[in-house]
Amino acid sequence: MSRRRHLNSRETAELVGLVAEAMSSFADPRQQLEHILTGLNKAVGAKYSLLGNFHGLLPGQAMRFADGVGAGVLSAAEASAVGYYFAETTIESDPALRVYRHQVEELAREGVRVSHRQRSDLVTHRRWYTDQHVLDVRKTAAIDHCVYGSVWTNEPGKILSVSAHRAWGEPAFTTLEFAKVSAVHLGVLEIMVRAFAPRGPERRFELARAGLTPRLRSVLERLLSADSEKQAAAKLGLQTPAFHAAVVRLYHRLGVSSRAELMALFIDERLVPGARTKRRIDA
Repeated sequence: MSRRRHLNSRETAELVGLVAEAMSSFADPRQQLEHILTGLNKAVGAKYSLLGNFHGLLPGQAMRFADGVGAGVLSAAEASAVGYYFAETTIESDPALRVYRHQVEELAREGVRVSHRQRSDLVTHRRWYTDQHVLDVRKTAAIDHCVYGSVWTNEPGKILSVSAHRAWGEPAFTTLEFAKVSAVHLGVLEIMVRAFAPRGPERRFELARAGLTPRLRSVLERLLSADSEKQAAAKLGLQTPAFHAAVVRLYHRLGVSSRAELMALFIDERLVPGARTKRRIDA
């Protein structure tokens, strides 16, 4: 078993080449990630690997798998179990994730935004193989030992993650294989941001919101709700003249002249018949 912890120049070049090949072969960032993961599985002997966008990593939040791209060779039953795992698993149900979350939180408090761990560093073999969740879900999916990795985003509680999984019953990843998973994860963060970025109206909303003052952000959110302008002003604690002044500034910033045009920026035009905008925010 290799004990090397660092990649040599040849191994680094192979991984860089894998990423470059994906980017030159596919325009869609999700296809790029799938190609990279397929190559990573081959390089480290993983049965399945996944790059994902997780929310809810702060105390008091419920972890939620928001989006991701996976690759591997799975039977129909295994694929169903893997889908269930990422859709339904919570921090409390997975023994390794419980420990990993606490470690990630502690590192974040110290200003460390990147973390990679092996399952064997988090829970003992005995605890792992006697845990009911592991037996019910992971054994059914035929995925066993894994590498977890996370990078905190600028949005509280959200991480860009990697996980690589051995087939059930196979030995742990070597330290060199662990290094390869970590290197690929850090090498594809820009692609992950593009792949998991909100699309369409949701993306336009995020772009618009990012360029507004806190007050105008609040006004935008209320105008896109079902509130009347009087109700919106009251909920924001604003007098009617101050609210109208903020609405005028918001319309000017976004290049619209009415609430219908504002809504048409962020809601499918089929829901706002006849609404057209002067200028659209690029998706």
